[in-house]
Amino acid sequence: MTFTVRSILESDVASFLATRDDIPLQQRPSFAAVKAEWQHLFLGWFDSAEVHAQSRMVGSAVVLLRPLPRTRYFLAYIPEGPLLDWDSPHAVAALEPMLAFLRERGAFMVKIGPRLPVRTWRARTIRTALADDQRPDRWRDLPPDVTTDWLRLRLALRGAGWLPYEAPQAGFGGTLQPRYGFELDLADRDLADIKAGMSTQWRRNIARAAKRGVQIDQPGAAGLPEFHRLLRASGERGGFIPRDEGYFQHMWEVMVAEDPDLITLYLARHDGVAHAGMLMVSSGDRASYTFGGSDEAGREVRPSNALQWQMICDAHAAGRRVFDLRGASDGIAPDDPEVGLTTFKAGLGADAVEYLGEWDYLLRPMIAHPFRAYWNRRPH
Repeated sequence: MTFTVRSILESDVASFLATRDDIPLQQRPSFAAVKAEWQHLFLGWFDSAEVHAQSRMVGSAVVLLRPLPRTRYFLAYIPEGPLLDWDSPHAVAALEPMLAFLRERGAFMVKIGPRLPVRTWRARTIRTALADDQRPDRWRDLPPDVTTDWLRLRLALRGAGWLPYEAPQAGFGGTLQPRYGFELDLADRDLADIKAGMSTQWRRNIARAAKRGVQIDQPGAAGLPEFHRLLRASGERGGFIPRDEGYFQHMWEVMVAEDPDLITLYLARHDGVAHAGMLMVSSGDRASYTFGGSDEAGREVRPSNALQWQMICDAHAAGRRVFDLRGASDGIAPDDPEVGLTTFKAGLGADAVEYLGEWDYLLRPMIAHPFRAYWNRRPH
């Protein structure tokens, strides 16, 4: 089977996504609009055996472009994509016409990151490890509970000349997108079963929030200033600087323009004051926790636990199959700076997942090798 790759319109991407249950957030046109610091283009895959004018689109990619200063070359990055039939034996070969298309237009390197799970550790496995004084420093070194056939893609990509990115130290495991994450399975489960899979502490915290009168509000865009205040409070505690409020205003506008149900803001209030806020994005068969923040003042009433539980309930009611808690570090050593986040997410009952990860194809090695070395060691 051979494919043709060509530029397509935003409406073509939307039409193709409408045929799929799995719609990664970062392969939506609105995500390209959110990433205003990148240029972008949309690509479509077509079966070359069909008549060109009537050929069926069989794949798509939202491609982000980062020009190299003072040159005509650019990095081409496809987050969580491209969207192809990765089960097909022709999947890796289907990347070749894309590489030719992008090289002709000036790409010096192409980075892809299909979000395909290769290994999974159940929440109970992670929680057991966290309680073990003899545990390894990284949960990737524990025997996985599930290993998928996507591991074969690693060999196929290597054979085709793609280079994997491997984080040298414990961390989120990617240069642009995390290689490790947590996912809570919602499919064919009722809420009682989902809650039973949480740690005892999580269930207590949810009950405490309800008993103390924590109220959950969905204020829409009007609540973004309060949300950003809470995000800044988390940043001050955690030593990071969040994106400015304008970023989230822009994010809200472009996502709502694509789909009014794509993004939801949740605020947890106690005595009328917001103490925690979170953004949930619902795309395809999954709902994703994307950004969140909280202050210290209301910590004892457990607003963050109440918010996560409300988002899970809403995602379940909407028929989502997965509640995605996004990236995590694979470090589980007692002194790991991210071990608290891992404990929080595993306590929610979510499984730890290792994805296929980021892969680079060096179209112009003389430029790509030094750029890759720089990019891999820069702070992210």
